[in-house]
Amino acid sequence: MEEIKALFDIYNLQYEQVDKIWNYFGVVSMGIAGFVIGSEKATKSFKEPLFILIGYLVFTAGNFSALADGQAVLHDLSKNLVELSANHDMVNLSQLKAYSVAEVAGFYWSTVVAFCAIIVVLSWLRLRPQANNTAAK
Repeated sequence: MEEIKALFDIYNLQYEQVDKIWNYFGVVSMGIAGFVIGSEKATKSFKEPLFILIGYLVFTAGNFSALADGQAVLHDLSKNLVELSANHDMVNLSQLKAYSVAEVAGFYWSTVVAFCAIIVVLSWLRLRPQANNTAAK
């Protein structure tokens, strides 16, 4: 029983670390969205959103690397806890399941692609009236 408790404590610590990495991702994404939506300077030309997206993609690549490593450990810990608790009558952790790195990757990169698409579309919509005004002159 002590072994399960110790492993569960490690699982909780790892869960907190992975949660922090997700929080960094959310804060940076919302910060960039707020800047692009709230600032006309962020879309004066197509260069600004392009540089913003390049920086965002560099961040997301590094963030995902840390997230994938943390999630792999979390996934392994959850499998070990389920196996260890199967031999105990007092503890049933059979429902404990951390997502695999592949499952997390699918969600993460889908979110990044959708976010980038929104920034591109928003920038294009803001720049379109400027292009029409320039062409009309």
